Amino acid sequence: MSDEQTILRTGDKLWLSIGSLVLLGYLVVRAASQHVSFDESWHIYYATISDPWKLVKEIGRDMHPPTCSILLRPFVAIGPDPLWPRLLSIVPSALQPLLWFWLLRRIGISRPFAWASTIVLCTSHVFLDFAMIVRGYTLAHTVLMLACLAIAKAILSANSRRRIGVLACVAVGGAFWTEYSAAFAIAALAGGVIVTGMLDRDFGRTVTEAVRRTRWPERAFLLLAVLGIAAFYVASFGLRALPHGNEWFPVEGQSAADFVARGLVLDTYYFTPFDLRDVSWGALVITAALGMTFGVGLRLAGRPQLSREARLQGSVLLALIGLVVGMALLGVLHKYPWGGFVRHQLILVPFLHAALVIVLQELTPNVPRVRAIVASVLVAGAVLVGWRSHATFDTNEVQHAPLWQSAIDEAFAEDSTIPVCVPNCTFFGTAGTRLDTLDVEFEREIGEWDLYAAGSPRRAMLRPRFVWTIDPVPSEELLTALRAKCDELGFDAIWLMTMRFGGSPIEDRVALAAELERRCESAGFAVSR
Repeated sequence: MSDEQTILRTGDKLWLSIGSLVLLGYLVVRAASQHVSFDESWHIYYATISDPWKLVKEIGRDMHPPTCSILLRPFVAIGPDPLWPRLLSIVPSALQPLLWFWLLRRIGISRPFAWASTIVLCTSHVFLDFAMIVRGYTLAHTVLMLACLAIAKAILSANSRRRIGVLACVAVGGAFWTEYSAAFAIAALAGGVIVTGMLDRDFGRTVTEAVRRTRWPERAFLLLAVLGIAAFYVASFGLRALPHGNEWFPVEGQSAADFVARGLVLDTYYFTPFDLRDVSWGALVITAALGMTFGVGLRLAGRPQLSREARLQGSVLLALIGLVVGMALLGVLHKYPWGGFVRHQLILVPFLHAALVIVLQELTPNVPRVRAIVASVLVAGAVLVGWRSHATFDTNEVQHAPLWQSAIDEAFAEDSTIPVCVPNCTFFGTAGTRLDTLDVEFEREIGEWDLYAAGSPRRAMLRPRFVWTIDPVPSEELLTALRAKCDELGFDAIWLMTMRFGGSPIEDRVALAAELERRCESAGFAVSR
Protein backbone atom coordinates (compact mmCIF):
# COMPACT_ATOMS: atom_id res chain seq x y z
CA MET A 1 0.00 0.00 0.00
CA SER A 2 1.40 3.39 -1.00
CA ASP A 3 2.09 6.17 1.45
CA GLU A 4 -0.81 8.26 0.14
CA GLN A 5 -3.20 5.31 0.47
CA THR A 6 -2.10 4.89 4.08
CA ILE A 7 -2.72 8.58 4.77
CA LEU A 8 -6.16 8.65 3.11
CA ARG A 9 -8.10 5.40 3.21
CA THR A 10 -11.09 4.74 1.00
CA GLY A 11 -13.43 5.15 3.97
CA ASP A 12 -11.84 8.50 4.81
CA LYS A 13 -12.38 9.76 1.28
CA LEU A 14 -15.99 8.56 1.27
CA TRP A 15 -16.94 10.16 4.59
CA LEU A 16 -15.04 13.36 3.84
CA SER A 17 -16.85 13.65 0.50
CA ILE A 18 -20.21 13.15 2.20
CA GLY A 19 -19.27 15.69 4.86
CA SER A 20 -18.22 18.23 2.23
CA LEU A 21 -21.54 17.84 0.40
CA VAL A 22 -23.50 18.26 3.65
CA LEU A 23 -21.43 21.33 4.52
CA LEU A 24 -21.99 22.74 1.03
CA GLY A 25 -25.75 22.29 1.30
CA TYR A 26 -25.86 23.82 4.77
CA LEU A 27 -23.86 26.86 3.70
CA VAL A 28 -25.98 27.43 0.59
CA VAL A 29 -29.24 27.24 2.57
CA ARG A 30 -27.96 29.58 5.29
CA ALA A 31 -26.37 32.02 2.83
CA ALA A 32 -29.59 32.25 0.82
CA SER A 33 -31.43 33.59 3.87
CA GLN A 34 -28.77 36.01 5.15
CA HIS A 35 -29.04 39.76 4.61
CA VAL A 36 -26.13 41.55 2.98
CA SER A 37 -23.81 43.00 5.59
CA PHE A 38 -22.07 46.31 5.01
CA ASP A 39 -18.70 44.56 4.61
CA GLU A 40 -20.13 42.35 1.89
CA SER A 41 -21.64 45.29 0.05
CA TRP A 42 -18.18 46.88 -0.22
CA HIS A 43 -16.86 43.90 -2.13
CA ILE A 44 -19.94 43.57 -4.30
CA TYR A 45 -19.39 47.21 -5.17
CA TYR A 46 -15.71 46.57 -5.91
CA ALA A 47 -16.70 43.80 -8.32
CA THR A 48 -18.69 46.31 -10.40
CA ILE A 49 -15.76 48.71 -10.96
CA SER A 50 -14.33 48.45 -14.47
CA ASP A 51 -11.71 51.20 -14.24
CA PRO A 52 -8.51 49.44 -12.99
CA TRP A 53 -7.09 52.60 -11.38
CA LYS A 54 -10.31 53.25 -9.51
CA LEU A 55 -10.35 49.60 -8.43
CA VAL A 56 -6.83 49.94 -7.00
CA LYS A 57 -7.82 53.16 -5.28
CA GLU A 58 -10.94 51.66 -3.70
CA ILE A 59 -9.51 48.28 -2.70
CA GLY A 60 -6.30 49.85 -1.47
CA ARG A 61 -8.34 51.66 1.17
CA ASP A 62 -9.27 48.28 2.61
CA MET A 63 -5.70 46.93 2.36
CA HIS A 64 -6.83 43.80 0.48
CA PRO A 65 -5.33 42.36 -2.72
CA PRO A 66 -7.64 42.66 -5.76
CA THR A 67 -7.89 38.92 -6.50
CA CYS A 68 -11.15 38.34 -4.61
CA SER A 69 -12.87 41.35 -6.19
CA ILE A 70 -11.78 40.30 -9.68
CA LEU A 71 -13.00 36.73 -9.12
CA LEU A 72 -16.33 38.09 -7.84
CA ARG A 73 -17.16 39.80 -11.15
CA PRO A 74 -18.74 36.82 -12.98
CA PHE A 75 -20.74 35.89 -9.86
CA VAL A 76 -22.09 39.43 -9.43
CA ALA A 77 -22.94 39.53 -13.14
CA ILE A 78 -25.26 36.52 -12.77
CA GLY A 79 -27.84 38.49 -10.83
CA PRO A 80 -28.61 40.62 -7.78
CA ASP A 81 -29.11 37.70 -5.39
CA PRO A 82 -26.21 37.88 -2.87
CA LEU A 83 -26.02 34.08 -2.90
CA TRP A 84 -24.11 34.20 -6.19
CA PRO A 85 -21.08 36.19 -4.97
CA ARG A 86 -21.14 34.24 -1.71
CA LEU A 87 -20.43 31.07 -3.69
CA LEU A 88 -16.83 32.28 -4.06
CA SER A 89 -16.44 31.61 -0.33
CA ILE A 90 -18.89 28.72 0.01
CA VAL A 91 -17.35 26.37 -2.56
CA PRO A 92 -13.75 26.63 -1.26
CA SER A 93 -15.09 26.22 2.28
CA ALA A 94 -16.74 22.94 1.31
CA LEU A 95 -13.33 21.65 0.14
CA GLN A 96 -11.63 22.41 3.43
CA PRO A 97 -12.62 19.21 5.31
CA LEU A 98 -10.77 17.07 2.75
CA LEU A 99 -7.76 19.39 2.55
CA TRP A 100 -7.53 19.82 6.31
CA PHE A 101 -7.75 16.09 7.05
CA TRP A 102 -5.20 15.37 4.33
CA LEU A 103 -2.80 18.01 5.66
CA LEU A 104 -3.00 16.75 9.26
CA ARG A 105 -2.47 13.15 8.21
CA ARG A 106 0.46 14.21 6.02
CA ILE A 107 2.31 15.74 8.96
CA GLY A 108 1.75 12.67 11.13
CA ILE A 109 -1.43 13.39 13.10
CA SER A 110 -3.19 10.16 14.09
CA ARG A 111 -6.49 9.36 12.43
CA PRO A 112 -8.72 9.96 15.52
CA PHE A 113 -7.22 13.39 16.13
CA ALA A 114 -7.29 14.28 12.42
CA TRP A 115 -11.00 13.48 12.33
CA ALA A 116 -11.62 15.38 15.56
CA SER A 117 -9.80 18.48 14.29
CA THR A 118 -11.72 18.38 11.00
CA ILE A 119 -15.04 18.24 12.84
CA VAL A 120 -13.96 21.01 15.21
CA LEU A 121 -13.02 23.20 12.24
CA CYS A 122 -16.26 22.58 10.34
CA THR A 123 -18.47 23.22 13.37
CA SER A 124 -16.59 26.34 14.43
CA HIS A 125 -18.91 29.32 14.66
CA VAL A 126 -16.25 31.59 13.20
CA PHE A 127 -15.57 29.22 10.27
CA LEU A 128 -19.26 28.87 9.43
CA ASP A 129 -19.77 32.62 9.61
CA PHE A 130 -16.91 33.52 7.31
CA ALA A 131 -17.73 30.66 4.94
CA MET A 132 -21.03 32.40 4.09
CA ILE A 133 -19.90 35.96 3.39
CA VAL A 134 -18.74 37.59 0.19
CA ARG A 135 -15.28 38.50 1.43
CA GLY A 136 -12.84 35.77 0.40
CA TYR A 137 -11.39 34.83 3.79
CA THR A 138 -12.18 31.13 3.48
CA LEU A 139 -10.94 31.22 -0.12
CA ALA A 140 -7.64 32.50 1.27
CA HIS A 141 -7.64 29.77 3.91
CA THR A 142 -8.20 27.13 1.25
CA VAL A 143 -5.29 28.45 -0.80
CA LEU A 144 -3.18 28.58 2.37
CA MET A 145 -4.05 24.94 3.14
CA LEU A 146 -2.93 24.00 -0.37
CA ALA A 147 0.31 25.92 0.18
CA CYS A 148 0.96 24.19 3.52
CA LEU A 149 0.14 20.79 2.03
CA ALA A 150 2.52 21.41 -0.88
CA ILE A 151 5.26 22.61 1.47
CA ALA A 152 4.82 19.52 3.66
CA LYS A 153 4.93 17.18 0.67
CA ALA A 154 8.00 18.96 -0.73
CA ILE A 155 9.86 18.53 2.57
CA LEU A 156 8.73 14.96 3.26
CA SER A 157 9.06 13.61 -0.28
CA ALA A 158 12.43 12.06 -1.09
CA ASN A 159 11.67 11.79 -4.81
CA SER A 160 13.30 14.81 -6.44
CA ARG A 161 11.53 14.14 -9.73
CA ARG A 162 8.17 14.96 -8.18
CA ARG A 163 7.85 18.66 -8.89
CA ILE A 164 5.96 19.49 -5.71
CA GLY A 165 7.97 22.70 -5.54
CA VAL A 166 5.97 24.08 -8.47
CA LEU A 167 2.70 23.65 -6.60
CA ALA A 168 4.25 25.01 -3.41
CA CYS A 169 5.45 28.22 -5.07
CA VAL A 170 2.18 28.73 -6.97
CA ALA A 171 0.10 28.14 -3.83
CA VAL A 172 2.24 30.44 -1.68
CA GLY A 173 2.07 33.15 -4.34
CA GLY A 174 -1.68 32.67 -4.61
CA ALA A 175 -2.05 33.00 -0.85
CA PHE A 176 -0.25 36.35 -0.93
CA TRP A 177 -2.58 37.57 -3.66
CA THR A 178 -5.77 36.33 -2.00
CA GLU A 179 -5.54 37.76 1.52
CA TYR A 180 -2.92 40.12 2.95
CA SER A 181 -2.83 38.38 6.34
CA ALA A 182 -1.54 35.25 4.57
CA ALA A 183 1.81 37.05 4.63
CA PHE A 184 1.83 36.69 8.43
CA ALA A 185 1.05 32.97 8.19
CA ILE A 186 3.63 32.20 5.50
CA ALA A 187 6.32 34.20 7.31
CA ALA A 188 5.50 32.49 10.63
CA LEU A 189 5.53 29.03 9.06
CA ALA A 190 8.83 29.74 7.32
CA GLY A 191 10.25 30.96 10.62
CA GLY A 192 9.05 27.82 12.40
CA VAL A 193 10.66 25.58 9.76
CA ILE A 194 13.93 27.54 9.93
CA VAL A 195 14.09 27.32 13.74
CA THR A 196 13.36 23.59 13.56
CA GLY A 197 16.13 23.19 10.99
CA MET A 198 18.54 25.01 13.31
CA LEU A 199 17.61 22.66 16.17
CA ASP A 200 17.93 19.55 13.99
CA ARG A 201 20.60 19.62 11.28
CA ASP A 202 19.21 16.55 9.53
CA PHE A 203 15.82 18.24 9.16
CA GLY A 204 17.60 21.41 8.05
CA ARG A 205 19.36 19.50 5.27
CA THR A 206 16.02 18.03 4.23
CA VAL A 207 14.47 21.48 3.95
CA THR A 208 17.48 22.82 2.07
CA GLU A 209 17.23 19.96 -0.41
CA ALA A 210 13.51 20.63 -0.89
CA VAL A 211 14.28 24.27 -1.67
CA ARG A 212 16.99 23.25 -4.13
CA ARG A 213 14.54 21.01 -5.99
CA THR A 214 12.62 24.12 -7.03
CA ARG A 215 13.93 25.73 -10.20
CA TRP A 216 14.13 29.30 -11.40
CA PRO A 217 10.62 29.49 -13.00
CA GLU A 218 8.94 28.68 -9.66
CA ARG A 219 11.20 31.02 -7.73
CA ALA A 220 10.63 33.77 -10.29
CA PHE A 221 6.86 33.28 -10.02
CA LEU A 222 7.00 33.54 -6.24
CA LEU A 223 9.22 36.64 -6.41
CA LEU A 224 6.88 38.31 -8.91
CA ALA A 225 3.88 37.51 -6.69
CA VAL A 226 5.51 39.20 -3.70
CA LEU A 227 6.73 42.17 -5.75
CA GLY A 228 3.29 42.52 -7.33
CA ILE A 229 1.63 42.78 -3.93
CA ALA A 230 4.22 45.35 -2.86
CA ALA A 231 3.61 47.38 -6.04
CA PHE A 232 -0.15 47.22 -5.49
CA TYR A 233 0.14 48.68 -2.00
CA VAL A 234 2.58 51.36 -3.12
CA ALA A 235 0.14 52.34 -5.88
CA SER A 236 -2.82 52.40 -3.50
CA PHE A 237 -0.97 54.64 -1.07
CA GLY A 238 0.13 56.84 -3.95
CA LEU A 239 -3.53 57.36 -4.81
CA ARG A 240 -4.13 58.75 -1.32
CA ALA A 241 -5.84 55.61 -0.08
CA LEU A 242 -5.95 55.57 3.69
CA PRO A 243 -5.42 52.36 5.67
CA HIS A 244 -7.76 51.53 8.50
CA GLY A 245 -7.27 49.95 11.88
CA ASN A 246 -5.73 52.68 14.01
CA GLU A 247 -8.68 52.55 16.38
CA TRP A 248 -7.49 49.24 17.84
CA PHE A 249 -4.02 50.31 18.88
CA PRO A 250 -3.16 51.13 22.51
CA VAL A 251 -4.82 54.28 23.80
CA GLU A 252 -2.84 56.92 25.60
CA GLY A 253 -1.77 55.74 29.04
CA GLN A 254 -2.56 52.07 28.34
CA SER A 255 0.26 49.61 29.03
CA ALA A 256 1.41 47.19 26.34
CA ALA A 257 0.61 44.25 28.63
CA ASP A 258 -2.99 45.40 29.14
CA PHE A 259 -3.42 45.99 25.41
CA VAL A 260 -2.13 42.53 24.46
CA ALA A 261 -4.16 40.84 27.20
CA ARG A 262 -7.38 42.50 26.02
CA GLY A 263 -6.69 41.52 22.42
CA LEU A 264 -6.07 37.90 23.36
CA VAL A 265 -9.15 37.64 25.54
CA LEU A 266 -11.50 39.43 23.13
CA ASP A 267 -10.65 37.08 20.27
CA THR A 268 -10.61 33.92 22.38
CA TYR A 269 -14.14 34.73 23.53
CA TYR A 270 -15.42 33.90 20.05
CA PHE A 271 -13.66 30.52 19.91
CA THR A 272 -14.63 29.07 23.31
CA PRO A 273 -17.85 28.28 25.19
CA PHE A 274 -16.68 30.31 28.17
CA ASP A 275 -17.07 33.95 29.12
CA LEU A 276 -13.51 35.33 29.11
CA ARG A 277 -14.34 39.00 29.54
CA ASP A 278 -12.46 38.97 32.86
CA VAL A 279 -9.19 40.10 31.31
CA SER A 280 -6.85 39.08 34.13
CA TRP A 281 -8.19 35.52 34.48
CA GLY A 282 -8.62 34.94 30.76
CA ALA A 283 -5.17 36.28 29.89
CA LEU A 284 -3.60 34.03 32.53
CA VAL A 285 -5.28 30.91 31.11
CA ILE A 286 -4.40 31.82 27.52
CA THR A 287 -0.79 32.64 28.41
CA ALA A 288 -0.43 29.30 30.19
CA ALA A 289 -1.82 27.48 27.12
CA LEU A 290 0.57 29.34 24.81
CA GLY A 291 3.47 28.53 27.15
CA MET A 292 2.62 24.83 27.03
CA THR A 293 2.31 25.02 23.25
CA PHE A 294 5.75 26.62 23.03
CA GLY A 295 7.25 23.92 25.26
CA VAL A 296 5.75 21.08 23.20
CA GLY A 297 6.90 22.80 20.00
CA LEU A 298 10.50 23.00 21.20
CA ARG A 299 10.35 19.38 22.31
CA LEU A 300 9.12 18.19 18.92
CA ALA A 301 11.50 20.43 16.99
CA GLY A 302 14.62 19.64 18.99
CA ARG A 303 14.23 16.13 20.41
CA PRO A 304 16.63 13.63 18.79
CA GLN A 305 15.50 10.67 16.69
CA LEU A 306 12.04 11.96 15.84
CA SER A 307 10.48 11.63 12.39
CA ARG A 308 10.37 14.49 9.90
CA GLU A 309 6.61 14.57 10.39
CA ALA A 310 7.12 15.27 14.10
CA ARG A 311 9.60 18.00 13.19
CA LEU A 312 6.95 19.62 11.00
CA GLN A 313 4.47 19.44 13.86
CA GLY A 314 6.97 21.31 16.01
CA SER A 315 7.35 23.88 13.23
CA VAL A 316 3.58 24.47 13.22
CA LEU A 317 3.53 25.05 16.99
CA LEU A 318 6.46 27.46 16.78
CA ALA A 319 4.73 29.22 13.88
CA LEU A 320 1.60 29.73 16.01
CA ILE A 321 3.66 31.23 18.83
CA GLY A 322 5.45 33.44 16.31
CA LEU A 323 2.12 34.62 14.90
CA VAL A 324 0.69 35.49 18.30
CA VAL A 325 3.81 37.28 19.52
CA GLY A 326 4.45 39.02 16.20
CA MET A 327 0.90 40.32 15.76
CA ALA A 328 0.80 41.50 19.37
CA LEU A 329 4.07 43.39 18.94
CA LEU A 330 2.85 44.93 15.69
CA GLY A 331 -0.25 46.15 17.49
CA VAL A 332 1.82 47.68 20.27
CA LEU A 333 4.00 49.38 17.64
CA HIS A 334 0.86 50.74 15.90
CA LYS A 335 1.49 48.71 12.76
CA TYR A 336 -1.35 46.16 12.82
CA PRO A 337 -4.48 45.94 14.98
CA TRP A 338 -4.49 43.14 17.52
CA GLY A 339 -7.50 44.02 19.65
CA GLY A 340 -9.89 44.69 16.79
CA PHE A 341 -12.43 42.63 14.89
CA VAL A 342 -12.28 38.85 14.73
CA ARG A 343 -11.46 38.97 11.02
CA HIS A 344 -8.14 40.65 11.76
CA GLN A 345 -6.99 37.52 13.57
CA LEU A 346 -8.81 34.99 11.38
CA ILE A 347 -5.51 33.74 9.94
CA LEU A 348 -4.79 32.27 13.39
CA VAL A 349 -7.69 29.81 13.16
CA PRO A 350 -6.01 27.01 11.12
CA PHE A 351 -2.90 27.21 13.30
CA LEU A 352 -5.00 27.11 16.47
CA HIS A 353 -6.86 24.01 15.31
CA ALA A 354 -3.65 22.27 14.25
CA ALA A 355 -1.85 23.21 17.47
CA LEU A 356 -4.70 21.83 19.56
CA VAL A 357 -4.49 18.30 18.18
CA ILE A 358 -0.68 18.32 17.97
CA VAL A 359 -0.42 19.11 21.67
CA LEU A 360 -3.15 16.60 22.59
CA GLN A 361 -1.45 13.88 20.56
CA GLU A 362 1.87 14.59 22.23
CA LEU A 363 0.35 14.56 25.72
CA THR A 364 -1.73 11.37 25.32
CA PRO A 365 -0.30 7.84 25.20
CA ASN A 366 -0.06 6.17 21.80
CA VAL A 367 -3.01 3.89 22.49
CA PRO A 368 -5.77 3.98 19.83
CA ARG A 369 -8.60 3.58 22.35
CA VAL A 370 -7.29 6.38 24.58
CA ARG A 371 -6.83 8.72 21.63
CA ALA A 372 -10.31 7.90 20.35
CA ILE A 373 -11.80 8.81 23.74
CA VAL A 374 -9.87 12.10 23.91
CA ALA A 375 -10.88 12.90 20.32
CA SER A 376 -14.54 12.19 21.15
CA VAL A 377 -14.40 14.58 24.10
CA LEU A 378 -12.87 17.20 21.80
CA VAL A 379 -15.69 16.75 19.28
CA ALA A 380 -18.31 17.02 22.04
CA GLY A 381 -16.71 20.28 23.14
CA ALA A 382 -16.82 21.53 19.55
CA VAL A 383 -20.55 20.80 19.33
CA LEU A 384 -21.08 22.68 22.61
CA VAL A 385 -19.08 25.65 21.33
CA GLY A 386 -20.98 25.72 18.04
CA TRP A 387 -24.39 25.48 19.69
CA ARG A 388 -23.61 28.15 22.28
CA SER A 389 -22.08 30.50 19.72
CA HIS A 390 -25.05 30.27 17.37
CA ALA A 391 -27.39 30.85 20.30
CA THR A 392 -25.39 33.92 21.34
CA PHE A 393 -24.47 35.73 18.11
CA ASP A 394 -26.04 36.50 14.77
CA THR A 395 -23.79 34.55 12.41
CA ASN A 396 -23.76 37.44 9.98
CA GLU A 397 -22.46 39.89 12.58
CA VAL A 398 -19.74 38.04 14.50
CA GLN A 399 -16.99 39.43 12.28
CA HIS A 400 -17.70 42.93 13.57
CA ALA A 401 -19.58 42.35 16.79
CA PRO A 402 -18.23 43.80 20.00
CA LEU A 403 -19.47 42.14 23.16
CA TRP A 404 -22.24 44.74 23.44
CA GLN A 405 -23.49 44.43 19.84
CA SER A 406 -27.14 44.03 20.91
CA ALA A 407 -27.14 47.61 22.24
CA ILE A 408 -27.00 48.86 18.64
CA ASP A 409 -30.39 47.33 17.82
CA GLU A 410 -31.95 48.84 20.94
CA ALA A 411 -30.71 52.34 20.21
CA PHE A 412 -33.02 53.31 17.33
CA ALA A 413 -35.60 55.78 18.58
CA GLU A 414 -39.24 55.93 17.48
CA ASP A 415 -39.39 59.73 17.20
CA SER A 416 -40.49 61.36 13.97
CA THR A 417 -37.44 63.63 14.16
CA ILE A 418 -33.90 62.49 13.43
CA PRO A 419 -32.46 61.47 16.77
CA VAL A 420 -28.82 60.51 17.12
CA CYS A 421 -28.13 57.88 19.75
CA VAL A 422 -24.96 58.54 21.72
CA PRO A 423 -23.56 55.50 23.54
CA ASN A 424 -21.84 55.72 26.89
CA CYS A 425 -18.84 54.02 25.32
CA THR A 426 -18.01 54.16 21.64
CA PHE A 427 -16.53 51.33 19.63
CA PHE A 428 -16.57 51.25 15.85
CA GLY A 429 -18.18 52.61 12.71
CA THR A 430 -19.37 56.08 11.89
CA ALA A 431 -23.09 56.46 11.35
CA GLY A 432 -25.64 53.67 11.17
CA THR A 433 -29.13 54.44 9.92
CA ARG A 434 -32.59 52.89 10.00
CA LEU A 435 -34.48 53.40 6.78
CA ASP A 436 -38.16 53.13 5.85
CA THR A 437 -38.08 52.75 2.10
CA LEU A 438 -34.59 53.50 0.79
CA ASP A 439 -32.97 50.43 -0.76
CA VAL A 440 -29.21 50.76 -0.28
CA GLU A 441 -27.97 47.19 -0.51
CA PHE A 442 -25.50 47.90 -3.31
CA GLU A 443 -25.41 51.69 -3.49
CA ARG A 444 -22.23 53.59 -2.83
CA GLU A 445 -20.44 56.90 -3.36
CA ILE A 446 -23.05 59.63 -2.90
CA GLY A 447 -20.99 62.75 -3.41
CA GLU A 448 -18.52 62.97 -0.53
CA TRP A 449 -20.22 60.12 1.34
CA ASP A 450 -20.36 56.33 1.22
CA LEU A 451 -23.72 54.60 1.66
CA TYR A 452 -23.95 50.84 1.92
CA ALA A 453 -25.85 48.01 3.57
CA ALA A 454 -25.39 47.13 7.21
CA GLY A 455 -26.99 43.76 7.80
CA SER A 456 -30.66 44.27 6.91
CA PRO A 457 -32.83 45.98 4.26
CA ARG A 458 -33.75 48.68 6.79
CA ARG A 459 -30.25 49.54 7.89
CA ALA A 460 -27.35 51.17 6.12
CA MET A 461 -24.02 52.76 6.92
CA LEU A 462 -23.17 56.34 6.00
CA ARG A 463 -19.73 57.86 6.37
CA PRO A 464 -17.43 60.41 4.72
CA ARG A 465 -15.39 59.00 1.85
CA PHE A 466 -11.70 58.19 2.37
CA VAL A 467 -12.11 58.35 6.14
CA TRP A 468 -11.79 54.99 7.84
CA THR A 469 -11.94 56.43 11.31
CA ILE A 470 -13.38 59.65 12.65
CA ASP A 471 -12.42 61.33 15.87
CA PRO A 472 -14.19 60.18 19.05
CA VAL A 473 -15.85 63.61 18.93
CA PRO A 474 -16.44 64.57 15.26
CA SER A 475 -16.15 68.19 14.25
CA GLU A 476 -19.29 70.32 14.22
CA GLU A 477 -18.79 70.86 10.48
CA LEU A 478 -18.86 67.11 9.86
CA LEU A 479 -21.98 66.67 12.00
CA THR A 480 -23.72 69.54 10.20
CA ALA A 481 -22.94 67.91 6.86
CA LEU A 482 -24.19 64.59 8.23
CA ARG A 483 -27.48 66.19 9.28
CA ALA A 484 -27.94 67.67 5.81
CA LYS A 485 -27.29 64.28 4.19
CA CYS A 486 -29.76 62.59 6.56
CA ASP A 487 -32.45 65.12 5.60
CA GLU A 488 -31.70 64.58 1.91
CA LEU A 489 -31.95 60.78 2.16
CA GLY A 490 -34.96 60.75 4.49
CA PHE A 491 -33.38 58.90 7.39
CA ASP A 492 -35.58 58.63 10.46
CA ALA A 493 -32.81 57.81 12.96
CA ILE A 494 -29.07 57.37 13.09
CA TRP A 495 -26.74 55.59 15.46
CA LEU A 496 -23.49 57.49 15.73
CA MET A 497 -20.50 55.28 16.51
CA THR A 498 -16.97 56.60 16.67
CA MET A 499 -13.77 54.60 16.58
CA ARG A 500 -12.49 53.94 20.06
CA PHE A 501 -10.63 50.97 21.50
CA GLY A 502 -12.72 49.30 24.20
CA GLY A 503 -9.89 49.44 26.74
CA SER A 504 -9.96 53.21 27.15
CA PRO A 505 -10.57 54.53 30.68
CA ILE A 506 -14.24 54.89 31.61
CA GLU A 507 -13.76 58.53 32.68
CA ASP A 508 -12.55 59.42 29.18
CA ARG A 509 -15.52 57.71 27.56
CA VAL A 510 -18.00 59.59 29.73
CA ALA A 511 -16.36 62.92 28.94
CA LEU A 512 -16.22 62.12 25.22
CA ALA A 513 -19.89 61.11 25.19
CA ALA A 514 -20.88 64.39 26.86
CA GLU A 515 -18.94 66.47 24.32
CA LEU A 516 -20.27 64.36 21.46
CA GLU A 517 -23.83 64.94 22.67
CA ARG A 518 -23.27 68.69 22.85
CA ARG A 519 -21.94 68.87 19.30
CA CYS A 520 -24.74 66.69 17.93
CA GLU A 521 -27.38 68.94 19.46
CA SER A 522 -25.54 71.97 18.07
CA ALA A 523 -25.75 70.41 14.59
CA GLY A 524 -29.53 70.01 14.89
CA PHE A 525 -29.89 66.41 16.02
CA ALA A 526 -32.30 65.33 18.75
CA VAL A 527 -30.12 63.27 21.05
CA SER A 528 -31.48 60.20 22.81
CA ARG A 529 -29.87 57.46 24.86
